Amino acid sequence: MEGNQGNKPAKKAAKKAAKKPVAAKPTIGTAQTIVFIRAPSPFNILPDKYFHPVLQNILDFLPIGLKERNQYIEKHFPFHSPFAGIPQFIIPKQLYSEIWSKEKSAAIRRSVAKIMRFRFLFRRFLHKWRFSRIKLANTDDLVTSEPPKKPVYIVDWSRRQAHVFEAQTLMKDITARLHHHDGLFEEPQPPRNPFTNTPFTLNQTISVWNSISEAGIAVSSAFTLFRKSRFSYVTFLDENSLYLKLNAHRKTFQEESSYDYKERMLDFIHLCYTAETLEYNAAAFTHILYSEPKNHVIQKWKRLCEKYHEADIIYFNHPEKAKDIKEDVLDDTYEILSSQNYIVSLYNRIIQ
Repeated sequence: MEGNQGNKPAKKAAKKAAKKPVAAKPTIGTAQTIVFIRAPSPFNILPDKYFHPVLQNILDFLPIGLKERNQYIEKHFPFHSPFAGIPQFIIPKQLYSEIWSKEKSAAIRRSVAKIMRFRFLFRRFLHKWRFSRIKLANTDDLVTSEPPKKPVYIVDWSRRQAHVFEAQTLMKDITARLHHHDGLFEEPQPPRNPFTNTPFTLNQTISVWNSISEAGIAVSSAFTLFRKSRFSYVTFLDENSLYLKLNAHRKTFQEESSYDYKERMLDFIHLCYTAETLEYNAAAFTHILYSEPKNHVIQKWKRLCEKYHEADIIYFNHPEKAKDIKEDVLDDTYEILSSQNYIVSLYNRIIQ
């Protein structure tokens, strides 16, 4: 019995030893490796380790906009020390050099210039690659019916097609649109694609401006004013109202066959004769104005009429000055008021 009792503990020990060891559960305090992945920088397109780590960390967080980026650099990394005049016991020299140094400021500016140079090259490459995939909708100019010698392309990226024009043809069309008028009233129209008659987008307008400027042809004053208005049609109208009114007036007087020109002329001649209480032969003047617009007497009336009505436009903000000029013009009509006899005799010969 004693022998059997002595063997029992040995069996239990053997069973316990036969069990497989259980893996220990990790405790809450176990250290874990955390991997940080740097998000792509909106501004710095150059690969990692191209710049010093400290410098790259600054460049990665620079704003993408030119104005915002310059303001950020001038605020945080100016050329001149932002701590000038502050005693060193307030800002220790070591901390002072870590916050700002002239070398760091210059290095940031050099790095920004290098990034901008690469961004420009990549943008140029991307533009050429995208343009190579564009389908050309026409090969001959709309007006000359020949391949353009100084081509200007209007690209529609959404449709992946482009129209090509001679630079001079497109310049004339843009100018005519901006100078468009309905008789004596200005009605400018925004620049458009002459093939599709659709207004330019902002990107197309800027591209056309650059292409025409590079073509070496004269740029019209209207397109130059449109450029100064930042290619905004509404701003162009607001800032150049006087110019557009005067252009509409002068263009109308160049179109001697237009109804508005003839009506303005007949009204002015009638005004001059009425002011002097003289008899006015409307039939004779009307017939000669329509049949012989280049008659020397009609041309004299034209110059006076144009100057008379220009005064109200040019001196819109100086009504007294406009009034004096208009009175001088009326005085100048005294010499040709007597020419009505010549106009009547000419009229009688024509109708007989």
